[in-house]
Amino acid sequence: MLRQNHKRSSYVVTPKQIMTAELNDKIVESVNSLMLEDKARTRLVLDKVSPLVHEVFIALANYDVRFEFSSLSLNSCKVEKVLENEYNVLCPLKELPEDDLRLEGKDTNGVLTVRLSRTYEDRYIGENN
Repeated sequence: MLRQNHKRSSYVVTPKQIMTAELNDKIVESVNSLMLEDKARTRLVLDKVSPLVHEVFIALANYDVRFEFSSLSLNSCKVEKVLENEYNVLCPLKELPEDDLRLEGKDTNGVLTVRLSRTYEDRYIGENN
């Protein structure tokens, strides 16, 4: 008889369990809402900055024939949230091998220089002479 009572009592949901479940549901809803809001904000930032990134690539192509870029695809860029109003936008250079690039500069002030390695310059000059 004791065993049967124990089985019955295990199926009884207490008011505390109901409150905990409701609280958990509210927490999950709140987190989901914040995630969707953050995703929308991130997408808005990417939409604003992508034309500027594309302009930089076009300017590089006009400056030096070695920088031949196809149109910038938003899908190839990655946005990382750093602070509330600060994002890093990472876009690949499509025509240059990553191993042949050297980045110089300070990320604190947003100034960055992309330099080609000597091996890439030697290969490019050697192929086109």
